[in-house]
Amino acid sequence: MIFLFTNRLACGDNALLLKIREASLAGADYILLRENDLSDKAYKDFALSALQMMTGTETDLVICHRDHIADELKLKKHNRFYDYKNDSFTVSIHGEEEYKKINGGLFFYSPIFPSKCKPGVKEKGLFFKKEGMIALGGVTLDKLKLLDGIDHIGVMSEWLETDNTFELIRNYKISGY
Repeated sequence: MIFLFTNRLACGDNALLLKIREASLAGADYILLRENDLSDKAYKDFALSALQMMTGTETDLVICHRDHIADELKLKKHNRFYDYKNDSFTVSIHGEEEYKKINGGLFFYSPIFPSKCKPGVKEKGLFFKKEGMIALGGVTLDKLKLLDGIDHIGVMSEWLETDNTFELIRNYKISGY
């Protein structure tokens, strides 16, 4: 499965909405609406715009760190470990102890590789492979061959920076994600 994180500051509001449409048409499984700097009203409005762009596709929108908006819109939730609840669809964790406390399910583990989003943060590598892991951080099309045994990927920078979102996501799908 492919999980895409948004960051409209990397490409602009309108460009991001077009990228969401292209990624959805190409078969991305989930788009996580990150946008931490927005007010609740602006975030909800952006979520509604994203949902419009995803109309007619099988891609799901996931709300990050704003459970009340996810509940209102009846969407899946992503939370940080310290905000984790049993109804969180995905959660970000940072090690074995946190993994033991999440009762299974899908979780992001990052950064796997050096990442533009977290410059200077030491990569974790692939020593922590567990069922439900979504590899995030520095994941690019040319590094997929290094992810042997990892069934799910999370991507932010590469899909936001590419000129051809549809082709990139199709190539991820062709590669088995």
